[in-house]
Amino acid sequence: MPGLEKVLEDNLIKLLTTGKSQWTYNKDVRDEASLWKHIIDILNQNNLNKLGGPQHLLTDGEIEQVKNFILEQAESPYKAAVWLAGENGLAQIPIKRDDASLGEVWLDAINNKEISGGTSTYEVINQYVAFKTDENDRDRRFDVTLLINGFPLIHIELKNQAHSCLDAFRQIKKYTGEGKFRGVFGLVQMFVVSNGTDTQYFAAARHNKLNEKFLINWVDKENNYVGNYLEFAKAALNIPQAHLMVGKYAITDANSKSLILLRPYQIHAIEAVKAATVIKESGFIWHTTGSGKTITSFIVSRNLLDIPSIDKAIFLIDRKDLDQQTTISFQSYAQSSGDKIEETSNTKALENNLKSKDRIVIVATRQKLDCLLEKCNKAIEAGDKSAYYYKVAKKIKEKNVAFIVDECHRAISAQSHKDISEFFDNSMKKALWYGFTGTPIFAENKKGEKGNLARTTEDLYGPCLHQYTIKEALHDHAVLGFQVQNSGFSRGELEEVASELKIPIDKDISDASRAELESSILTTYKKKTNKNFYDSPKHRAKVINYIVNKSTHLLHLKEPKGEAFSAILTVPCIDIAQKYYKELKEFIANGGVKENVKQYCSDFPKFAITYSVGENEDGAEANQQMMKESLDDYNKLFNTHFTLENIPAYNADLNDRLARKKGIYKVRENQLDLVIVVDRLLTGFDSPCTAVLYIDRPPMSPQGIIQAFSRTNRIFNEKKSWGHIVTFQVPGLFTTAYEKALSLYSNGGGSSVQAPTYAQSLDKFVNALAALKNFAEKPDDINLKDDKTKLKQFAKLYQSFDKALAAIKTYEEWDNECASLYEEAKEAVKVEEESSATQEIQDQDRIAVSEDTTFISEDSIAEQAIRKLTGLTITKVQIDGYTGKYKNVVEIIKKDPKNIIDLDIDYELESVSQAQVDYEYLMMVIQKYFSMAGDDVTIKVNDPAIERYISDIENNNPKLGEVIRGVWENLKNNPGAYKGKQAIFVINDEIEKIISEKLTQFCYEWKVLYLDMNFLAQNYVEGNDVNLQYDYQEYLNAGGTLTKLKYRKTIRELAKKLIVEEVLPLRRR
Repeated sequence: MPGLEKVLEDNLIKLLTTGKSQWTYNKDVRDEASLWKHIIDILNQNNLNKLGGPQHLLTDGEIEQVKNFILEQAESPYKAAVWLAGENGLAQIPIKRDDASLGEVWLDAINNKEISGGTSTYEVINQYVAFKTDENDRDRRFDVTLLINGFPLIHIELKNQAHSCLDAFRQIKKYTGEGKFRGVFGLVQMFVVSNGTDTQYFAAARHNKLNEKFLINWVDKENNYVGNYLEFAKAALNIPQAHLMVGKYAITDANSKSLILLRPYQIHAIEAVKAATVIKESGFIWHTTGSGKTITSFIVSRNLLDIPSIDKAIFLIDRKDLDQQTTISFQSYAQSSGDKIEETSNTKALENNLKSKDRIVIVATRQKLDCLLEKCNKAIEAGDKSAYYYKVAKKIKEKNVAFIVDECHRAISAQSHKDISEFFDNSMKKALWYGFTGTPIFAENKKGEKGNLARTTEDLYGPCLHQYTIKEALHDHAVLGFQVQNSGFSRGELEEVASELKIPIDKDISDASRAELESSILTTYKKKTNKNFYDSPKHRAKVINYIVNKSTHLLHLKEPKGEAFSAILTVPCIDIAQKYYKELKEFIANGGVKENVKQYCSDFPKFAITYSVGENEDGAEANQQMMKESLDDYNKLFNTHFTLENIPAYNADLNDRLARKKGIYKVRENQLDLVIVVDRLLTGFDSPCTAVLYIDRPPMSPQGIIQAFSRTNRIFNEKKSWGHIVTFQVPGLFTTAYEKALSLYSNGGGSSVQAPTYAQSLDKFVNALAALKNFAEKPDDINLKDDKTKLKQFAKLYQSFDKALAAIKTYEEWDNECASLYEEAKEAVKVEEESSATQEIQDQDRIAVSEDTTFISEDSIAEQAIRKLTGLTITKVQIDGYTGKYKNVVEIIKKDPKNIIDLDIDYELESVSQAQVDYEYLMMVIQKYFSMAGDDVTIKVNDPAIERYISDIENNNPKLGEVIRGVWENLKNNPGAYKGKQAIFVINDEIEKIISEKLTQFCYEWKVLYLDMNFLAQNYVEGNDVNLQYDYQEYLNAGGTLTKLKYRKTIRELAKKLIVEEVLPLRRR
């Protein structure tokens, strides 16, 4: 170990084990054998009474049961977290005693309610050795690990200051991939990485799910960064905080099968609410939209029930769809913790939950509560003590309640807040109110005066207990920034329109600002025509064309099937929304989707419309008919059966398809690309894969803008760098409006929230390209035998170039430049074709199939764009060459971990990743040749488009590409064999034949039931357990030598490997 890292390690252990700390240094635990012995010793000690005293300690057979149980729980971080959370906070181990008279015993392993007390023990170990598992492996030595009751739950990896703390993260990821965090170390819940000056933590996950975007910085209560590793340890690794981190602040999400560690601002908010309850004070939490308020509010709701004086924690929301969404989220989080979350499907259910003696969290809409309290108040006013609701009111009013209000800036009105408080309050007690919002109402944007009712969030709820603005969230990488693109009339066009309308303006038109012109035009046009300036089929046609044909770069349509992003289009009213829906249908039906879009996503766009019932008042009958038609379209698209009678179910289904959180919606066939809305989904809707918000309406209020923008800025994957906002009306007014909103809700830090301008990104790209070319003018200049320092320098330069090129491709200016060059190239090809039009084709066997034989490579267009914009040249061939060299360099560096300094060896190239053509589109193109094939005709054709499409698939998915290539070559050589057949069926049949052969061979070799294996192949979900029926005796009879335990483990691992490496690639089409 380098000297500096030894010093860091010694200082950390000293801090943890001295002073007020309850950590104890254990020098004896150095490997798996000594760790198991230590765990068993603690289990014996903590369970003496259950075991029957010192004379009945665990036997060897019982110890084996303990080990097998723990190893089973440690199969995945999620499974480990579920067990460690325990039932009511107690994690236990069941064993059957060897002495049958002693029966079965549930051993207490960890008690999360005995934090810094009871039977909990806290120890520090270091330099633990994870031995190699085979001859190709190597031993790995861990830095510092924290044990709770002997179990390794927090692991710390240290690097010296010559390294980035990301190197420690990459080391953990590498060890995870090697299987070093398996076995008992599979219980680790929290990782900490540091180089002394920068420290971060993250939740345990499978190797392929570890992403550096999810590393978390620690901040104090005022959101000041705490980077020093010793200061971090004082704040986050003290007792009780460390146990709280993995006991109370570790959340399991049953839907995503993942472990979530709370971020520090969430923890500070939870503790602030807890402190407020002690003094019976209400207040609100200002946490920016997208920062995880649902999880924070869940923990707050759960913790409120730890206070004996509180009978009910009531989570209030204002819409039925959010009621369902929140309940599902809460129940998903509560599944492993044993917390009781009660859904209120109707007012009667709410009444029963409130009357009951159970101390529970109730999720309810404000409307249901208003309805119930109205009945109770009427009964009280009537004064009939025998009336049913008089008795209900008496029983409910006795309860001590605490309200948690999501999106509190709009979920409950000041009047409703007043009415609810008056019902529950009396001289002896008051209801507690805790509001959560990302956009509080301040004095600057307070609501209109209405008697003495509250006008700001603070007036309504009390003081702000904790704040975390979008500025801090961006700094901590908790959310993404916004890339705003404003479309609209040019300055000259605006002045021309203003002159035609003869707008009344006090100054010369040329002196007016863009915002002033836009505002005057909208007002004057409305007065003169009684119409909206932008309400025209021509305008909507331009918007539709942009969304469908010019958003490939924003939605990442070139990604593999099912991995593109989704989007929302918001418009000012239901009437406009319906017009967009109808005209978008017509646009698609009339062939408006361009071929260059269909080739990557043949069924794009799949869209739907939704709006809140409250918006649907005027023209109800016409609106219902339009909604019925859109429901019919939706049902045909997804084989569903929604009607006007179950709109809430439709909305819930639509939300799921757009958000794609559940496994079923990660499949392309079940996804939506675009949803047209008025205001629905613009608040409270959590959809990390939604990356684009199209806005064709005037600017909203400051809080409305932030809420709407924030639908796009959830962290999702490496490809999603920004939340993209595209506006189609009044760009001047919109710029003013969103700059004001960003400033208001980031405490003046609005500029840090937005993406760099195109000019800034272009400048960065020019510098990155120039630096790469200066280092190596061409790929052949990279000598793989150069010293490691030089190779690392190249790798870093190429990563910078790749990031810069990927970034610049997200701007409309780049897209416009490429589109212009494409049209020029197309025109040049057209002229060339016309000049040779009189030549006759001599080869009569050649079959011309494509209607448009012009093939212009996107790569060549990109090369021209780079040359035009930068004055530098880099071709696709050169990029491929650099990429090949880069991959070889990374492999060389990986072989010697000492050389990995400040280099992300797991970095995935973005700009040079191959765009994969849509499978169905390729089948459609090939089908043209199938249709022309005959018994006596040989197809002698060189179709550059098909050849390139197949090559793209071969690069992205070699196994699938190999099958398609084989059929394509056979078609050219033997077309008669395919006469009258469908290309997609021929290739699909070939794929299924290959899969069946592989499954059959596996089942024969390992004596596994084919039906089980086939079901697994059809329904495999990453992270789920693999359970197969097998015949161990038949395996032995066939000469197998593995023990039953090893055999069972082996078939699970090999079955998973077969599915992931052989079957899924063939099905990924």
